[in-house]
Amino acid sequence: VLFGVATVPIFASIISVILLGEKTSISTWITTIFVIIGIGLALLGNKQNGLAINKMGLWGAIYGLGVAIALALKFTLIRKYHDLPFILGLGIGNIIAGILGFTLSNDTSLTIGLNLPIIASGIIVLPLSFLLISLASKYIQSAHVSLLLLLETILGPIWVWIGVGERLNIFMIIGGATVIFALIVFL
Repeated sequence: VLFGVATVPIFASIISVILLGEKTSISTWITTIFVIIGIGLALLGNKQNGLAINKMGLWGAIYGLGVAIALALKFTLIRKYHDLPFILGLGIGNIIAGILGFTLSNDTSLTIGLNLPIIASGIIVLPLSFLLISLASKYIQSAHVSLLLLLETILGPIWVWIGVGERLNIFMIIGGATVIFALIVFL
């Protein structure tokens, strides 16, 4: 899924050209390519087989592409119509998505476990982060916002390693370092 989502900058650049007439710089395209290579290494690599494609993971990547297109369109539309108040729509959309996700899930384990962190994430962390990243779209190109969003793909496994001890393999480390280095050089 994250590999599919990693294509947000590409879709944001394409949609920005179509809807806004914005030109995407060569440095943005080069950074995007390095970021996708880094994320690909991080997600496709495993210790036993080197680089390998997981067929179920391919479905996740396809669904991730759908998310990427939706996010790229959202960032670009916020930039195009920067005077419109989007916060209410963003909030309502997130509530509807949460309700649908909860009701369509047949896994009873969703309601068992650490409910306080889940509630805190759903009420504070996710809304605040999406609000801030969406607000950024008013001020900078949607392709640039998308590149910053990709730090989540790399920082997520690091937080999991710190929080629950899940070990990172060499491909994850090299891929993550590639993403972070590319973004530092770009910024």
